[in-house]
Amino acid sequence: YPSAPLPLGSHDTDVLVLGSGLAGLRAALSAKISYPEGRVTLVSTLAGPSGSSFANPNDAFGMQVCRTPEEQETFAREVFALASPGRVDRRLGTLLAEESESRFKDLQDIGVRFSRIPGASGDGGAPGCFSPGTRRAALVGNLAHVFDCFRRRLDALGVDWLTGWLVAALPATPGHVRLRAALLFTPEGQALAVRAGATILAIGGPAPLF
Repeated sequence: YPSAPLPLGSHDTDVLVLGSGLAGLRAALSAKISYPEGRVTLVSTLAGPSGSSFANPNDAFGMQVCRTPEEQETFAREVFALASPGRVDRRLGTLLAEESESRFKDLQDIGVRFSRIPGASGDGGAPGCFSPGTRRAALVGNLAHVFDCFRRRLDALGVDWLTGWLVAALPATPGHVRLRAALLFTPEGQALAVRAGATILAIGGPAPLF
């Protein structure tokens, strides 16, 4: 944190998304599509790809696509088995399987190009992580391209970007779970108070701790 007093600016928005990895980008897209008349603001430390989503040294990732009820059931069963000794919300695990094909098509619709697709001719899908016996994973390389696809769509929809900012504090009203504000800062000493109707935490490890 800068030691000098911070000049404080302000920003108002309807939906504030903190984090610009795949979760944050997707959250901002969903929020704007669901609430087109509202103001959606996405906060990112960098103008380009950031976060663990884009730090893969292989410059690629896979997405498991469950096309049939049987595949959905198998995938959910694998997720629940892998959760131990941690915890898993079974409703979310099931939803992840049930919506996987629709979310895969969403990525294709914004221009993401997959090199391997389950059910396609040729090599088809790839084995999924922790699912070596199945070939239901779609693969995509060039993660900068994935970010650019999201960026173009979000810009076209009118999503606001606040780049170069870090989260300093998340003020919350005592007794209320919903966050309606965030205090941001830059290493150069600027500070920004953001007021929001709702805040989405998509900042990886620190989000569950909050």
